[in-house]
Amino acid sequence: IMAKGFNKTPEIIKELRKWSGIKGKIGILGDGELATIGAVQEFGATIKVTDAMRGYLASQGLYLRKDTATIEIPERSYIRSTLDDRNTGEAMGKAAKDADSLDGKQIMSVMCATAVGRIQKKMNSGVGPGLSDFTKEQKGSGLSLVDTGRLRNSISYEVVG
Repeated sequence: IMAKGFNKTPEIIKELRKWSGIKGKIGILGDGELATIGAVQEFGATIKVTDAMRGYLASQGLYLRKDTATIEIPERSYIRSTLDDRNTGEAMGKAAKDADSLDGKQIMSVMCATAVGRIQKKMNSGVGPGLSDFTKEQKGSGLSLVDTGRLRNSISYEVVG
């Protein structure tokens, strides 16, 4: 027998209904050029060297050996590593708690916006591994992931459900 006032089941059911079917997507949404660049940076890539690429790189001052068949772009995880970070989870949880009076979709928006801000902050601080000397020279800086700010500014979110 439950004592009166101690049955939390109605509150739990109400909270679960608030979140039913709601999902947040965070990252570079869409499939354009920035999504491709973002995926290459997030996961790394092996790029086959073509004659045209070899000629272009030589015109920029990077001379590849004749037997160089591929160029490796290392993984610089800025989305997954930020979302996996305990501090990000805590910040998202705090944002949700602070927005408790809103509906589930609005709370998810607040949480996603918090995550986007943390991803952008991480990008501003640079993500290892460091850049090659050639890339630093071309960019004029050693900061990975941020050149013009287009990639950083393309990080967004969508709430569905």
